[in-house]
Amino acid sequence: MKTDHRFPDVVSSAIDLASWWIKHSVPYGMLQEKQVDMLGKTSALTLPVVKRWGSHYSAMKALVSNERRMQLLVLEKRGALRNSVGKKPGPRATADKMMDPCTDLGFWSGVKTVMKHIGPLLIAVKAVESEQTKLDLVCKLLGYLYQHFMQVEDDKVKRVMLEGLETRFSAYDQPAMLIAYMLNPHRQTAFLNPLCSFVTTRNAVQLVEVLYLRFLPKEAEAQAETGIADQSIAYITEETPFYDITMRLASLPGALPERSWNLVKHEASQLSKLALCLMGVSVNAAGCDRSFSQMGLTHTKLRNRLGWAKTTHIAQLRQELHRDRPKRKRARVLTAVDSAHSAAAENSTPTEDSFDRHIIKDMGYPAVAITQSAFDNFAQGCGKEAVWTVGSLLWT
Repeated sequence: MKTDHRFPDVVSSAIDLASWWIKHSVPYGMLQEKQVDMLGKTSALTLPVVKRWGSHYSAMKALVSNERRMQLLVLEKRGALRNSVGKKPGPRATADKMMDPCTDLGFWSGVKTVMKHIGPLLIAVKAVESEQTKLDLVCKLLGYLYQHFMQVEDDKVKRVMLEGLETRFSAYDQPAMLIAYMLNPHRQTAFLNPLCSFVTTRNAVQLVEVLYLRFLPKEAEAQAETGIADQSIAYITEETPFYDITMRLASLPGALPERSWNLVKHEASQLSKLALCLMGVSVNAAGCDRSFSQMGLTHTKLRNRLGWAKTTHIAQLRQELHRDRPKRKRARVLTAVDSAHSAAAENSTPTEDSFDRHIIKDMGYPAVAITQSAFDNFAQGCGKEAVWTVGSLLWT
């Protein structure tokens, strides 16, 4: 964290503590014996090997899970732990320095606080790195990250993280992200702030028209200008062909949003083309990287005479088989983001054991809000990008 905060020192101390236990076999063996006595099994400590949130989060999670065992071991056998490192004063002083944080409640509290800050970022990064992630999920993730750090009591952490979110969001294609959010039948306007100007039919339709001219200029010239507006109004008001039964049946849990728009591609051709175009936007290069990896696994030194067409077909087949596998990891990430109704019913703060599964919770708050002046500037510019902030755009 780029600030003069105490949290970098807390993370450094936690890594040093885990490293000391791992590198000294006798204390580490005593810790494992304590784990067996209390849990009936052992759990390993880990160290972050790269400068990534996930690596640091996993290392601190393993350390926090042994908090109670370390405290009891230091209180009961502090002398034995000190003697196990040898008789030289240097290692013994280091042992005393490493054992002091084990009984310091402030140290453990700081580590847990850092985990609560890193956890939402880790979930967001994993969700964005998925090849199935679309623009609407990125928009929702930004909203929950902003909500999480707005509730942080530490002013320095709040300021640094909110400024980082604003900097990243200012570089995004904000109009396309908002319309992609609205055109997802799973979301539509259910989580939007009813008091914001974007939810009004007039402003939403104007932004759809601007994006239609931008993404599909040739079709916009050939077709009637009012077609996309009429279809947008029908979609917002859930009129024919966007009546409730068709859209809801196509938007059942597990169904792709594209299925809904394929059902109405004849009745609402313009809006469906825009929706499918926005939903086809990839927010990362994960799909390309996996495709190159599959090609490398297929075209090897032993199979170097395969033609490009056959190699491509084999790689595509491997990709399809990969997509059809049980998506346990992806379901874990997306469930934590999209569990709107179940999370809104939980009023209590999640415990440490359930923190990973409920790290980002939909508390039922309004999700998107656009200021009237910012929207008017964009709409009147007919393509001139407006600059919004996460605070004014995603939360009121």
